[in-house]
Amino acid sequence: MIMIDKQQENKFLVSIIIPTYNRRDILFKCLEVLSKQVFYGSFEVLVIDDGSTDQTAELLNQRLLDYPYSLRSYEQKKKGPAAARNIGISVAKGEIIIFLGDDTLVSERFIQEHYLWQIEKYPSIQTAILGRIEWDSSLEITPLMEFLNRGPQFNFPSIEQKIIVDFNYFVSSNISLKREFIKDMFFDESFSGAAWEDVEYAFRLSRHGMKIYYNKNAVCFHHHPTDMESLIKRSYFVGKNLKLLHTKWPEFLQYRKAPSFGIIQKMKKWILRIISPFGKYSFIRPLLFQYYAVLHRENMHRGYYNL
Repeated sequence: MIMIDKQQENKFLVSIIIPTYNRRDILFKCLEVLSKQVFYGSFEVLVIDDGSTDQTAELLNQRLLDYPYSLRSYEQKKKGPAAARNIGISVAKGEIIIFLGDDTLVSERFIQEHYLWQIEKYPSIQTAILGRIEWDSSLEITPLMEFLNRGPQFNFPSIEQKIIVDFNYFVSSNISLKREFIKDMFFDESFSGAAWEDVEYAFRLSRHGMKIYYNKNAVCFHHHPTDMESLIKRSYFVGKNLKLLHTKWPEFLQYRKAPSFGIIQKMKKWILRIISPFGKYSFIRPLLFQYYAVLHRENMHRGYYNL
């Protein structure tokens, strides 16, 4: 249930910023789920289309009035999610800004959880609230997707018992900040894709006093099937952007070293590859995860050194 005071509809409590690129169908599912929020206040949703070729922009413009919240859409030529989020920051009207992925479906009290933690529990202007991301249960969760959720992608299991986390956990598909804090601080648009641009942003924000608090009840569900081919491509791009991050901030090497992949890793890869077809057996699963980790590291190494 969404309760909106029409007299306050231009004074939003929350702005949700969603960059999108060629994910029309799941984007509209995301927008539909936002209609079912239990939030006793007004919010707006800002969708920034990053040069999609699947008619996302046209359909958005046709459906701006289809939702019980304020929906605004913007377009840019393909520049990446960093540039798209910057447009959102520039035009947002809410006290609180939530960055959300275009392939995520939020839980019923998602906005409420972010807002209450921002306003009541941690009212400091430098507060960031990180929510939890889980795989959408409607998907077939493969061993590869289990692995991604344990480390290379989100790694929420490692912080389940924590409240305060460092800037490396700034996940731009479920995190909120106060607009007053970030209104003049923008993502670095030289990061053209979705890798390290959010951590680089968080690294700079942390220098201005940002603290990230983890609210596991601000949940959204990631609807993004992933296979081996996409893992390899993404790992390469992650390595490429990590190199860019190190070039811009050499001191970041103390937090994340350049990926290496020597003879020992190559031998490990081929041994684990033999075992990988048996990953359906639970006792083999840890070795299968090691195989995925080696592949991830190998392709990060290739991307970092442009091999």
